[in-house]
Amino acid sequence: MDIRTLLICFFAVLSLQAIVLFVAHRNRQARDGTGWMALAFGALGLASGLFMLRDILPDFLTIIVSNTLFASGLALMHRGVSEFVGLGRRHLVMHLFVLSGVLAGVTYFTYGDYDTPMRIVTVSLAYFVEAGLSALLLVRSTSVTRDEERFLGAMFGVLAIANALRAGLTLRYGSSPDFMQSGLIQSLSFLVFIVTCTAIGFFFVWMSVARRHVMLHRQATRDPLTGLLNRRGFLSLAPARMRAAQQEGREVLLLFADIDGLKQVNDTFGHGAGDNIICEAADVLREVLRASDSVARLGGDEFCALMPVRAIEDGPLILRRIEDQVALQNASAGREYILSISAATAAVSPLETRPLEDLLGEADRKMYATKRRRKSPASLNVAG
Repeated sequence: MDIRTLLICFFAVLSLQAIVLFVAHRNRQARDGTGWMALAFGALGLASGLFMLRDILPDFLTIIVSNTLFASGLALMHRGVSEFVGLGRRHLVMHLFVLSGVLAGVTYFTYGDYDTPMRIVTVSLAYFVEAGLSALLLVRSTSVTRDEERFLGAMFGVLAIANALRAGLTLRYGSSPDFMQSGLIQSLSFLVFIVTCTAIGFFFVWMSVARRHVMLHRQATRDPLTGLLNRRGFLSLAPARMRAAQQEGREVLLLFADIDGLKQVNDTFGHGAGDNIICEAADVLREVLRASDSVARLGGDEFCALMPVRAIEDGPLILRRIEDQVALQNASAGREYILSISAATAAVSPLETRPLEDLLGEADRKMYATKRRRKSPASLNVAG
């Protein structure tokens, strides 16, 4: 397959990628970095289109502009990747330096000293830097789609390695007329470009859509103020967790907790203070309970948690730990109001079959009985 045929394929693939990414960006089905990636593939497609016309157009357009557009496309790809992994603008100075080097180097080796091998080396090293930076960002990412980002990073890594090999082989054998006239390196590099860019473009769209679905699911099942599960998330997750714990022969405790005097805090100090005390209560539960426990804010001032335990007798111990943590929170907070929580637990053994609603109702009744027995609004009352 000759270079012109590869360029035609490259132009068609890149143009399609640009359209797909642009539509995804406009439809808001995939937003993180897709706009930049659409611009990147548009620049790469335009560059390959200009390169196909090298026998018709002057060198300034076909060689200098097209190679600069190729490097710009990879720089825009890196910008899209940076936005996708949540790092914003990264390596901006490096991009400007690389693009300036490409423009200066290609111009010199086109007009000042018509040295085709060195022109290939110049652009190959630029592509290596841009693709390598993108690969590094993706491999080091810690987002929820980490495995997918590693695969995408591997694609950029292949692109970087291919251009490093292209530069090295051209430096080693570029002085041989047979080597340059065969066009083997050019054909292989364009083939790698086509395969990797196709994979990067479609995989990027797929990852962006998948990430958006994860975000929408989180918004539907998480409380935006505390980050805990909301009522919907808890009720959808807890029954399966309870069955799994019982199948393992473990007791299950359901904790129900309520912030005392939240309305008075809101009325006296404002809703900002009320939000703060809700977040403090959530922090208390996070500190006391395990990460594997299903902790939720049911709404308003009510919280609950589902906890597999070794014995039902663990209930009073957990409540005492909550009491101690609230005391520590009040001692270190330095605010005008006091955090106070009433809490209670309900239990189910591995041999019992009880609906989750029954456990919630029992824990709720015991918690309100505790609240009625309160002696002071500054104390924490618990019942097991």
